[in-house]
Amino acid sequence: MHSKLTWVVFAIAATCVMSVTVPMPTTTTIQPMVYEIRPKILQAKYFNDDYQNVEGGAVVLKSNLPANVQTQLATSLTSIYQSISDPMQRLQQFQTVTTRMYPVYWNVVSNFDNITYYSQYYIYLQINTDRVLAFGIS
Repeated sequence: MHSKLTWVVFAIAATCVMSVTVPMPTTTTIQPMVYEIRPKILQAKYFNDDYQNVEGGAVVLKSNLPANVQTQLATSLTSIYQSISDPMQRLQQFQTVTTRMYPVYWNVVSNFDNITYYSQYYIYLQINTDRVLAFGIS
């Protein structure tokens, strides 16, 4: 009986130790940094004293994205505002831009008083008198 148990344990251990060779992809893609998914609360009134009206380019009020991505998204939002007048189309276009930069699911909202949301990534911007929040989750 003892020898059968030894062989069973050995067979299980040998099965667990076996290695599998998986081919590596030939191309490397850059993945966004991963942040913890947790609830966030944002109240627009916290930023009211900072920027009443931003003329010209968009300004990043708050974000957890890398600085270079923040700059690119602010520039993109500025371009969108210069070329599109419809508020809904602006949000849809900004959602497309954020998705191209960071391939996760993005939601975009504007001009809110309070919001609670789950996200890994977010960027909160102001352009003119509009506040735009984009938040992404994988």
